[in-house]
Amino acid sequence: EARTFLGEADADSRRLFYRMASTNRVRYSQIVGPAMALGAYLAKLGWKLTMTGAIECQQFHHLHIVHSNQDELLDSSEAAWMTHVSMSIANRKHLRNLPPIDRQATCSIFSRLHHNKQRSVGLDICIGYMTNQQKAHFDELQSEKCQYCDAHDSVEHRVLSCPATAAVRSSYPEVCDFLEQHDMIHTVLPVLYKDPEVEAYAAVFETFPEPDCTPLTYKPVCFFTDGSCHLPQDRTHCWASYAIVCTHHQLHDLPVDKLEDAPWLLHNCFDTLAASHVTGKQNIARAELMAAVIAHELELEIPVVTDSQYVISAHAAVENTPHSWKLHKKKNYDLLKRLHVLHWEKRRDIPVRKVRAHQSISPQDADAFEKVGNRVADCAANLTQKYLAKPAAAEDNRSRIEISAYSGNWAGVVMSGKQPPEGLIVNRLAVEAVKEAHGNCRWIDEWLTGKLIAVKGGGKGKCGCKVTVRKPKGWNLLDGPESAESCTFAHGANYLRRTIGFAKPEKEEKTEINGLQENVDVVDVATGTPPAWLPKMFELEMLRQQESTLQLQQMIQDQQQQIEILKNQLLLQEQVQLKMVMNPGTNPSPPPAAYKVPYVQPPIQAMSPMSPATAATTMSCDLRLSL
Repeated sequence: EARTFLGEADADSRRLFYRMASTNRVRYSQIVGPAMALGAYLAKLGWKLTMTGAIECQQFHHLHIVHSNQDELLDSSEAAWMTHVSMSIANRKHLRNLPPIDRQATCSIFSRLHHNKQRSVGLDICIGYMTNQQKAHFDELQSEKCQYCDAHDSVEHRVLSCPATAAVRSSYPEVCDFLEQHDMIHTVLPVLYKDPEVEAYAAVFETFPEPDCTPLTYKPVCFFTDGSCHLPQDRTHCWASYAIVCTHHQLHDLPVDKLEDAPWLLHNCFDTLAASHVTGKQNIARAELMAAVIAHELELEIPVVTDSQYVISAHAAVENTPHSWKLHKKKNYDLLKRLHVLHWEKRRDIPVRKVRAHQSISPQDADAFEKVGNRVADCAANLTQKYLAKPAAAEDNRSRIEISAYSGNWAGVVMSGKQPPEGLIVNRLAVEAVKEAHGNCRWIDEWLTGKLIAVKGGGKGKCGCKVTVRKPKGWNLLDGPESAESCTFAHGANYLRRTIGFAKPEKEEKTEINGLQENVDVVDVATGTPPAWLPKMFELEMLRQQESTLQLQQMIQDQQQQIEILKNQLLLQEQVQLKMVMNPGTNPSPPPAAYKVPYVQPPIQAMSPMSPATAATTMSCDLRLSL
């Protein structure tokens, strides 16, 4: 209602509304009018409305009472309220440091349950029950023990260890293992919790820049737009992309045998005008509409061809609505306003045409040219979604080095990404083992340090390593001339591969087989025996463990000596104080310099990573020193 009023109001009324809504530091009895009431309600969420209409919220989002989309305002307010709920119950036992609850995901799963089970699950979610252990706090006659066994009654006991529920646990062993290994909050409060990185991802997408359109030397007949979305069912981790393509060719200029070969057409016959990820909320509908809006903002007044019925409906809504504020309840209101400015203020035509997606193409079809363009736009959008500036949430192409079992007794090192990751013992050992096997090979050294970007032609190292350059099939103009180059190293029967740029398009799906991925080259031992560097790796591991043990032993001895020195110093101080009490007129002599040894913290961080047992030993040493 406030948005509707502000849309119709003049500038003076808006300023007055913002001023009254921003004054929320008053008692509820002093609140007068809807503006102050809105400010009070926002204050319950920890929000504040400024004099310009912007909303100061605790999340990463930047909201505005008028210009932001209504669904974004509602989602953000719901998230803020769930954070408030989590904080209000965080003082209960087993609920301390409760993470924010993902209400939408929890309600989605709850709605799938049978109505007979929703009652019991709802009681668990609302914690609408009491255990015997809780009842015993106010009822002296109540026993704390379980009514089915002699153990103390608690939620953990009922779910994970009570004999009365053993039959249920036997049907869900994986769930029981999860509850035993993770925090007890999942047992006490069975809801879905929000990923702590979701808000950071949303902030990145909110400020994601829009692309600069490629200048054209010709005026095309039409623009072809399409969108693509990764993980569309996962609203928190999905991301959407779009692409705009055009061409100066006609249908008769295109080879008949290539009409359904979208990558070839994109590479040879079409121009990519713009390709990027969606700015703001990530979904396929917004991707489709954003591509159309950017194409119209070129102000060429040529048709936009799309396969989205939502885009067609959005254009119709804009053309039939003279006042933009009447569109504020619709989704993607910010994009609709941009279309409204083009059509009603700048008096530009915004023509749009609908074409069916994923249809077979025949040169005799009346809409054959639109089908070809739509297929090429779909290909460009998919390539953009997969390979262009992947968000931090994408982990499928993360750089890694793994030691894995391969085909029985064989061993392999999977290497992918631009350079080896750091921080894991096994990764550093693998790097050292590869260096040991290849000696002073220049190619391997540059590969491991990430300096080798592209090699023109080929070469051969001292150890027999050969490097070749090849270009995978299926690349197009989006990837650039050098991003598709690959360097392949050969050392006997062992193959190390480093891909520069992106993965191959023809191998999109990645499946795990025996711990390795199908589309990643592996160091293969053709003789059936482990490679020469594998024993060296374990030898290096033993040396590291021995060195770590010796350093810990020396550290313990040093700390014990310091403890003895501190004890002697305290004993001397007590003797001096006793002497002062017995002989008040005498001046005590200062303690010897030998007892003024400063305490120096051992360089624990400079040591190699320790095992859990070693770390526990170190913690016990620190505890004894503190005592």
